[in-house]
Amino acid sequence: MHDREFLDDIRNNIFSEIADRPAPSTEYMKVDRWVSSSALQKAIRRGDRQTALSAGSRYLGLDTTSFWRRLRIIAPEDVGIGADQVVLEVLVGAASASHRTKTSSPWPLAAFLIERMCVVPKDRSTAALLQAALSHPELGHICKSFGGRGVQDLLRMVADCGAPLAQRAVAALYAAGTTSLKDERLIHRRGDIAALFGYFDAMGLPRQLSTALKDAAHRARFSLSTLLALAWVDMQQYEAVRTLRHDLGTTRIAECVPLYAIDKHTAMGTRVLAKFSSRVPAVAQFLAEHDYIPRPAAAVGLAVFYAEGGLLGEQLIWRRTEEMSVLEREADSATIKMEPAALSELTQIVRDHLEELNDLRETELLRSLAKAAARKGETR
Repeated sequence: MHDREFLDDIRNNIFSEIADRPAPSTEYMKVDRWVSSSALQKAIRRGDRQTALSAGSRYLGLDTTSFWRRLRIIAPEDVGIGADQVVLEVLVGAASASHRTKTSSPWPLAAFLIERMCVVPKDRSTAALLQAALSHPELGHICKSFGGRGVQDLLRMVADCGAPLAQRAVAALYAAGTTSLKDERLIHRRGDIAALFGYFDAMGLPRQLSTALKDAAHRARFSLSTLLALAWVDMQQYEAVRTLRHDLGTTRIAECVPLYAIDKHTAMGTRVLAKFSSRVPAVAQFLAEHDYIPRPAAAVGLAVFYAEGGLLGEQLIWRRTEEMSVLEREADSATIKMEPAALSELTQIVRDHLEELNDLRETELLRSLAKAAARKGETR
């Protein structure tokens, strides 16, 4: 069976699943695309189905193209090897723009894919490997030296199970091609996606998953799909895999909006973090004691991610879980020129003061909604 036939089979199975399935109802979120996108991704990480559906419905209505692109990022980044079959479905389903006309509305397909991601275990190894390649201090020389290697040399490095996984990830990125990666550290060069996935296939990557990931890589030099394939073949060497449910507590909500959605990627979140940094004494004191940090607002935003935004409701636990967690934190710390230990300290401070953060978020959200309502009234 050819690759196109594999993709058609997956696509047809998805549409068969949603053919007679009623689309779920949602609550209306009166927020912009940035907050709805943030709420969608964080709710999926947490396994919060109803919030994810409400955020997804709003996001889809505001920016259809961006919505489908975001799903193709969330699946390999946050679900990853935790549920590769679901990643496969999301990549194929979200990329099937011309086939969505088989349903009367794009919402049944969108809701199906969102729900599928909510109910499965998550793993962020692909996100950790990508961030490590982009910013981990110990990989800088690797990025430079690997950039000039030929494709065959790179493929041998990818297949070297005795080498550190982060180094193999750099080799995989170069082997796939880095021309579309907007990064100054990785050398921009062409690769050979077909040859790379040929190696992955030989290492045991299932044909359907390989086809979907290869298709995603071809569409946009999608680096996460390349790294997901690497993580999958690496995980198969180890039998000890389990899942762990985390108690994330109660989500604070205002006007149907989960307050964790108001983060550093949103305009409201930027304003809130500035106030949080100056008005909460423990945060202000930490920043004063660590005045070497060139971007304190970015440091606080990153700490909020680790304290709250990046939390997973159900997590796949495998041999490299802790290694990947440390790798991602070290790489993220480097982006803001901050020591990992200092980031951990700031993260704990944020955890201790989440209620104050949410008070500020709620005030900002209500103020923003009131202003929007006033503007709407003036235009009538």
